[in-house]
Amino acid sequence: MVFKTTYHAPRKWVLVQVQLEQQEQHMRYVVVSKQAAEADSVLWTTVENTEDLIKKAGKNLPYVLHFSGFGVLSRIAENVSNYRESLLVTGGEDDFYFSSYELKGTVGVSFIRRSLVEPILEALSAQKVFLWGVHTGPIPLIRLLGENSALQLDFVIELVNGDLRKLERNIGDVKRLATDSGFLDTDAAYVRAMQQLTNEPNEQYRQGLDETRFEQTKADYKEFVRFVKLGIGILGFFLIALVGNYFYVNHLNTVAAQLETDIAGYGENLALSDRLQQEKQRKLVLVDNSGIQSVKYLSFYLDEIGASVPAAIQLSSLETFPLLEPLKPKRKVELNSKHLTISGFSSSSKVLDDWMEALERKEWISGVELINYVRINDQKATFQLLLKINE
Repeated sequence: MVFKTTYHAPRKWVLVQVQLEQQEQHMRYVVVSKQAAEADSVLWTTVENTEDLIKKAGKNLPYVLHFSGFGVLSRIAENVSNYRESLLVTGGEDDFYFSSYELKGTVGVSFIRRSLVEPILEALSAQKVFLWGVHTGPIPLIRLLGENSALQLDFVIELVNGDLRKLERNIGDVKRLATDSGFLDTDAAYVRAMQQLTNEPNEQYRQGLDETRFEQTKADYKEFVRFVKLGIGILGFFLIALVGNYFYVNHLNTVAAQLETDIAGYGENLALSDRLQQEKQRKLVLVDNSGIQSVKYLSFYLDEIGASVPAAIQLSSLETFPLLEPLKPKRKVELNSKHLTISGFSSSSKVLDDWMEALERKEWISGVELINYVRINDQKATFQLLLKINE
């Protein structure tokens, strides 16, 4: 998979496993973190199709696809320059996606016809998904083996003196793979192998994407991350300005009220008092027109949301007023002032449900929707909520 240009792995990415059968396919995914602790089991989310996948996993993270099942062939070949051609009975190299692991004298290869997987890849590309990798078969598991070791999961793979001696489907008992940190079942072993190959590419391993397409994906994702950071910076600036303006106006109102109290007892200053009253009214009109004190503005929402967050919930991000449509030259930027998106971590689904009910009871909220909920472990799960604002 490794290319000679500088490689920067994403902090998080979506691993999608696609099990192909003759008449159907089964798809599931899990979000993998670059800094995630090694786990011996995997909490998958099953989806029906690519549309359901994008709806649940989103488009902010790169996607790494792994295909197995019908149409995936796995072979041991001699490590020569034309080993791919020696494996093909019909068609050329451009008709297949290959995953290969080059060893001393042998190469472990899994490959599948492009026609079987292109409908999935095209559907993802049409949705502007960042496609970070295409992998096939059991070949990524070789990353977990030493020079003289073996594993017996869905496939039996054996290395002797740094060369592949056995690569065949396991028709016997499945044995968990022993590692320095514990034992891995089949799913956890694939996630561990893909995590290592994605975070720290190995020069011996080649994935299905060619270098040109992979470099374009990296460049596109880099620009996307820059745009997100810029948007967060601009939003933070306006948030600080809005909050500062809110407190400043409150200060002005306090000063005006104090002056009115001080001059109320002096008949000779009635004219001055009248002028101050008019000034105060002018400023109140200015405040009302600016919407600073309206429940439709951000400071009020933040105060209300912050005061309602339970101790068992930790917020990680809040997206306010998303764009109604992509930015275009010479077009007015329009925001959706009716939506707020909250992301964070919860200790349990019950705590999250109770908080959602508390939010729905607020007058300025018309509805609360749970967009995403992924359990990380027994004590922690990530979530994403959509708050709909009343007019």
